[in-house]
Amino acid sequence: EKKLFKKTKAKIKRYFPVGSLKASLFIKKVKDENLNLNKSYDICLIGEPASKTNKDLKNISDRYEIPGKVAEYTLRVCKKNNLKLIFSGKNETFNDSHLQEQKYYKHFLKDYDYTIIPKENYYSTFENAFKSELIIGHNSTFLREISALHKKVLSLNFLGHDEFKEPFSDIAYLEKFTFKDFEIRVLELIQLNQDEYRKKLKNNLDFITVSAANTIKNIKKEIL
Repeated sequence: EKKLFKKTKAKIKRYFPVGSLKASLFIKKVKDENLNLNKSYDICLIGEPASKTNKDLKNISDRYEIPGKVAEYTLRVCKKNNLKLIFSGKNETFNDSHLQEQKYYKHFLKDYDYTIIPKENYYSTFENAFKSELIIGHNSTFLREISALHKKVLSLNFLGHDEFKEPFSDIAYLEKFTFKDFEIRVLELIQLNQDEYRKKLKNNLDFITVSAANTIKNIKKEIL
């Protein structure tokens, strides 16, 4: 964010990075409720269904198909390598958007057996990701939030577009890739421990996001 603001005419006297409030609230919930979040999955795929009526990134060609292609690659690598997947949906069961999400992915995943897990509550995506070895997404801000909890992520830039080039780098980032490139990277990431993963990042965690450990405390200190 600092890097982006410096390119604008915004006059900012002081930056106060505090980290992800959502991630910090999730940490608090885990501690308060003593939740069991043992790893149960190799990969958590973040649902990012694209709508043709959404004008975001309208300058990017094939933007509608990209999340579907990402999902197809992910399911293919899981099927080929016997990896356990949890497909974390973007929308709640009671929301019509979940039905649209199912319809969207069905178009791209006709050859696979899969289940999109709808959101049950505010924390569902965090729980799904936390129980996984690797979290995969295309243009989801959630990848930054879960990074604040020291989880391994793979941010995909299918077309190599400039808008998606940061903040992730090196081992956590892949652009203009073939399925073979994707498979090699996924298998490598799954085998790395957290220390090995962080050493392979050009941009360290502080560049990606501030640790969420003290976010609530820091916000209270600033505003009270």
